[in-house]
Amino acid sequence: MFEAGIRHAELRVPQDVRPVIGKTRLAKSMETLNKREAVLRTAPMLEQWQSDIDLVKSDLQALTAKQAQRKARQAFRHLSRESAVPEDHLAWLADLSPSEASKCEAIE
Repeated sequence: MFEAGIRHAELRVPQDVRPVIGKTRLAKSMETLNKREAVLRTAPMLEQWQSDIDLVKSDLQALTAKQAQRKARQAFRHLSRESAVPEDHLAWLADLSPSEASKCEAIE
């Protein structure tokens, strides 16, 4: 349920990729009432979603690897917050190839 005034990003998923993505639309709260701030937060989110949709259309295996890479980054960020490890220790994740990222997902 949407809270009154809270801004959301939304992107309709094209019919041909819905079976792969598993949704008819992608939506996420921008967690702000401020329209300007919401627009700034929405742009990267929409770019990421559109990139994923384009990747599904061109190369499903590449999308799976990209999602594994994103999941590995999130897991390491969560661990670093809990253990008070400096944020820059995650720099190596930016250089992680999609195939290496899928290995991280398999370990999880």
